Amino acid sequence: MPSTGPLYLHFANTICKTIAFVVAFVHYTFIQIGISKISSVIINAPNGIYKNLCNIWTSRFFRRIISLLVRTQLHSQVTKLLNFDPESIKPGSVVVSCHTPWARLITQWCAENNYAMVVGWGPWVKRAGIAKHATGFQELRTLANYLRSGGRVVIMADIFNKLSNCPVRFFEKPCNASLFPLRLARLANTSLVTVMPALENYSIRIHKGPEALLSNDAGKAMQVLLSYFETEIRQDPSVWSGYIRGSLAKEIYIRPTA
Repeated sequence: MPSTGPLYLHFANTICKTIAFVVAFVHYTFIQIGISKISSVIINAPNGIYKNLCNIWTSRFFRRIISLLVRTQLHSQVTKLLNFDPESIKPGSVVVSCHTPWARLITQWCAENNYAMVVGWGPWVKRAGIAKHATGFQELRTLANYLRSGGRVVIMADIFNKLSNCPVRFFEKPCNASLFPLRLARLANTSLVTVMPALENYSIRIHKGPEALLSNDAGKAMQVLLSYFETEIRQDPSVWSGYIRGSLAKEIYIRPTA
């Protein structure tokens, strides 16, 4: 599905880029003279500190505009910003992503096009009329039946807890990943497909990543997913919600949800 977003959003994106260049320059100057600090992930990303800051600040500004407009009567036009081939992911798949700045836009598109059920958190989940985070066995069975009937389910993979049943590493930190995506895929006997949304020019492009094999080693299967997301974030920090909604100075912190 090629991006055909309205021209006024292209103009808004250009304005965001222009402002971001100025803000990023000031931010970069403060870093150079020691007033500000930034995460080592941003420092070491291939594009260089200034370019990475430009991308992050552009996404910060543009995300606010999109998050506002997608709640208005213009939402059908705003969702046209998505650059994605829906047929690239076969029906019945569990689609796994990391926390993205464009979650609200993607959720709206999935709901409007009856493309996928998004399992997530927060008030925007209720407003979009989609599923909440399902943890009980009965809820898992309901989602599994939905997958078997040809539906798709979208889940965030970078969710961690205080258990010890799925040890993985994320940004070199030991943690325990949620087994929810893997359990759902096994119950429905389907595949885990990774995707990574990114702001590119005037659209939100959905990149398709590797599929995870449903091996008996849960940690190994989840590590494949998380390693892909970590690689993408290290290449372009602006794709991760943590840098768009949070501090740029802090190193990535793995916070267990329970």
